[in-house]
Amino acid sequence: MQEAEEQQEAVLDLAGTWKVEGSDPDSWQELTISGDVMTIDWVSDGGDTRALYWAGTYPAPTEPSDTWSWTSENDHEQTGTALMASSDETKDFEFDGEQISYSVSALGITKTVHAARQ
Repeated sequence: MQEAEEQQEAVLDLAGTWKVEGSDPDSWQELTISGDVMTIDWVSDGGDTRALYWAGTYPAPTEPSDTWSWTSENDHEQTGTALMASSDETKDFEFDGEQISYSVSALGITKTVHAARQ
C-alpha cells in the first residue's frame, strides 16, 4: 500500500519520445519532450524522412498528479521556415495517465491524435 501511495505522490515525468500510431505503418507523428521544450515531427518512409510539425515550450508539472494539461507556445524561429509546420501561436496538450492527446491540422482537416510512450 505504501508503494502505491509513493507512486501517486510522484511528479509526472513526460520526457522522452511519444508516437502517434496511424493507419499507415510507414508514417506517423513523433513527439519528443526534453527539458522545457517539445517538438513534433511528421515521420514517413518507415522513419527515413522527417518534417517538423511543432516546436514549442513544455511547462512540466510541478505537483503530483496522474494527469497533466498544458499549452505549448510555438517557437517560430524553428517552425517559421518548416513547410509542414503548424503556424498556430499555441497548441493544447493533455496527458490522461497513459497517452498524450492533441489536435493536428493539415490540409484543412483537424483531428485529435493520441501518442503513446516509446
